[in-house]
Amino acid sequence: MRSIHIFLTLTLAGLALTLASCDRERQEFGNEFAEESGKLHLRQAISREMIAFTDTVLVPPTKNFSKATLGELHDATFGTTSGVFAQTLQPASYDSIVFNDQSHVDSAFFSFRISRGLGNSPLRVRVSQLPRRLSTGDGDVADSLYAGGRIIAEGTVAAGEQLVKLPLAADWVRAFLTGAVGRTQKPASWTDYFYGVRVEAVRVNASDAGRLAVFTAGVPGNGLHLYWHNDQKAGVLEVLSKDKNAGYAALNRDFRGSRMGQLLTEDSAQQNRTGKAYITSGGGARLVIDFSPLVAQWKDSMPLSLNRAELRIPLAADNAAYGDTLISQLHAWTKNGTTYTRTEEERKSEAIYDGKYNRNRGYFSLNLTTTMQAVLMGMIPENKLYLFPDNNSNGIGRSVLATPLASGQPMELVLTYTKL
Repeated sequence: MRSIHIFLTLTLAGLALTLASCDRERQEFGNEFAEESGKLHLRQAISREMIAFTDTVLVPPTKNFSKATLGELHDATFGTTSGVFAQTLQPASYDSIVFNDQSHVDSAFFSFRISRGLGNSPLRVRVSQLPRRLSTGDGDVADSLYAGGRIIAEGTVAAGEQLVKLPLAADWVRAFLTGAVGRTQKPASWTDYFYGVRVEAVRVNASDAGRLAVFTAGVPGNGLHLYWHNDQKAGVLEVLSKDKNAGYAALNRDFRGSRMGQLLTEDSAQQNRTGKAYITSGGGARLVIDFSPLVAQWKDSMPLSLNRAELRIPLAADNAAYGDTLISQLHAWTKNGTTYTRTEEERKSEAIYDGKYNRNRGYFSLNLTTTMQAVLMGMIPENKLYLFPDNNSNGIGRSVLATPLASGQPMELVLTYTKL
């Protein structure tokens, strides 16, 4: 039995060597006799021949929102960001109420919940009655966002506090309830009477960093709460925020006096040389990459076929103050005139495009194979790519990114290609 086992072992080993030898000979034979034009030569190049710079972008207020950013945050890198919203409020139930001169108000307040967001300083919150009806179009919405109405509640929200409860002005409460009699039974009558509220929050002290938080419409209890009694009979009117009620949420950004504001005074080439670019979610700042130097450098190498083009965008050293980034993904667009188009890679498959921040590798990875092939072939106007961050953090996300001329870990384009 032992001799049979040795024989089988030697036989299998010899067979394996024979097959490996045949396979190697077949490969060598094929390579030796295949014509040069039939061979596939994959090459790889890492390029920094591009100009990356920051560009500002205006975003109109979000209409009929589910979430809104509220507060004011200031830092030396990005300047000042403030969030305000205006929204209609609806009665919890369309029932009739009884309120007169003999009615006694027991409690009246405006309350809502906010998430922690970014920053940890106290805020001064103001709630005002809308001075006019909300517009059905964006054209009538200015940066002031329906400012100028009567302030009906005001108070300070402590650092980290998430439940906001502000007492309503006593004289306004009586006038409001008196006027509401006969108007609470039908939605049309109510919206003709009460247009809604505007809510803003500012820093208590100019030296504070401030805080940006997120308001979620439709959370139970968000809105006006009024309680009174007539003789022995109690009365109640709750006028609440509902998800996607008519309204607008706006983010206002002031980059003046900040590092980003200073950078914006420079031309694109000088911005690229600083090694830093800035982006903010929810509008404000985007990243523009001009590939014209790459096109010029590779002009004599055309034609070629890209097998893969990966754009790697690391965080800059200046981003260290934030530890990481609240932005998880970058979205790439091309532009033709005034029309923006999402890249073909992302339109076809987000999994293939990726665009997400890889914490282990320390950069955003964007698969732009088809787009870069078009760039090299002169099919993308101005050879530019426009990058916008996601808005998962409702405008609070911000990052400092490395340009191709950054020291340490710069932005790079990794090209795998075949020369035709």
